[in-house]
Amino acid sequence: MIRHVWSVLCTKSSIDSDTNNISLFEILEQIQVSQFPEPAGDAITVVPMPVELVSLWTREPVGEPQQGECRLTMYSPRGKSL
Repeated sequence: MIRHVWSVLCTKSSIDSDTNNISLFEILEQIQVSQFPEPAGDAITVVPMPVELVSLWTREPVGEPQQGECRLTMYSPRGKSL
C-alpha cells in the first residue's frame, strides 16, 4: 500500500547527491493574488507561479514496488475549487 505523508510548496529544492537529503527553499505558507484577470468566454485564467510541489510517500511492504495516483486541487480562501 502506498501512503501520502506530507506535501510542501516551495520555490526551489535541492537534493544532496552524497546524503540524498533534500533542502527546501522559500516554503510557501500562502499564495496571495490581488486581482484575477477576467476570463473571456470559456477560457481558463492562468496565474504563473514558479513553484515546486515536494511530497513524501511511504509504501508497505518496503521491498515490493507500489503504484499510486495523486490529484492536486487548489482552493480559494472561500473554499471554492480553483
